[in-house]
Amino acid sequence: MHKKNIALEFEIDLPAYDCTDGAQEELIALLLTISSELSMNPTIYTNENNLWIYYGHSYFQCEILLNDLLYSIAYISHKYPISIYGCANGIETAQIILEVGNDKVKVQKLNVSGQDFSELYDLCLRISCPDQEQLKMLSDILQGIDYRHDFLLIKRNAFTNQSFTHYPDLDKNTYFRYLPLRPIDELDLDRFSYTLKQQVDLWLLLLIDGVSAVEFSVLMNKLEMGCLNSFFTWELSLRFALQQANIKITYDDNGFIMQDRNGKRILYDYVHGSPAQQLLLKIIFPAPPLHR
Repeated sequence: MHKKNIALEFEIDLPAYDCTDGAQEELIALLLTISSELSMNPTIYTNENNLWIYYGHSYFQCEILLNDLLYSIAYISHKYPISIYGCANGIETAQIILEVGNDKVKVQKLNVSGQDFSELYDLCLRISCPDQEQLKMLSDILQGIDYRHDFLLIKRNAFTNQSFTHYPDLDKNTYFRYLPLRPIDELDLDRFSYTLKQQVDLWLLLLIDGVSAVEFSVLMNKLEMGCLNSFFTWELSLRFALQQANIKITYDDNGFIMQDRNGKRILYDYVHGSPAQQLLLKIIFPAPPLHR
């Protein structure tokens, strides 16, 4: 916004490394490191060709960024250039930009006053990605970052299959892929809670494709045992999914009728149907009692 002056400028030699792949994995590791340091998860925004990773009301030392994390930032910047923003010296905005070469990185610290600064408040990383499809997929992935969790949930598609080759796929039958963020040998779906958007994705798999994800089997088991703590969010996400799929539900004295966007009736079976069908029917028509 304002014309900024150089407060400090220097170059650092980079170690030799292969920067042709792995940027997405390194980006997740970087954000998890920052989030753990701040004990805070970021808010993700998109604007034109950029992702903005914002840590509101945060305080971060530049020494950590430019010493401990510089190689990681430079590595990622070969594919997704990163600039760092925040507030310095009280009330002036500041920026740290990197010019990354093959064996060196040039670092500039900028602000209006031209005075050097040692910390940034309201830390924000701008990540450039001109490919709009990749930008959207990166945004979806990073929205799920939580430094307190052992896994990061991502959708299975060509982009994620190519981007996260160094992560094990602990269960190839699940709808989501669960990236272990710590050394873990076994996937236990009982431990997971899902964001509203992830719940909508699971419902749409049933409503549009007629597929019951493995995740629904675990959910029904938890419901039967009385330990499904997020029952309301599954009802709320179902509302959103029904609207998105253009499916209409009408009630009468005999029960309810589900119709797709063409007016064709949809029939689900509680006794013999899939776990996804059973959970849907339990939500929209609570009787009969829960027995299998």
